Amino acid sequence: MVKESETGTTIMDEMDLFGEQVKMLAGEIALSEQMQKLRDEINEKKVQMRLLEKRMIESFDDAPH
Repeated sequence: MVKESETGTTIMDEMDLFGEQVKMLAGEIALSEQMQKLRDEINEKKVQMRLLEKRMIESFDDAPH
């Protein structure tokens, strides 16, 4: 016999819902980790761009006029 809760859902329904919530949370965590990795990569590229800009300015300053 399957017992229903006061809301009319069974324990199995609640377990299925819980399982789906766990899957969604795992997906959100994975997405969050990917987003953080992309932020880190963007910040690294910004640092590289600043270094290249600095080198370009220095090379123009060192060039004969």
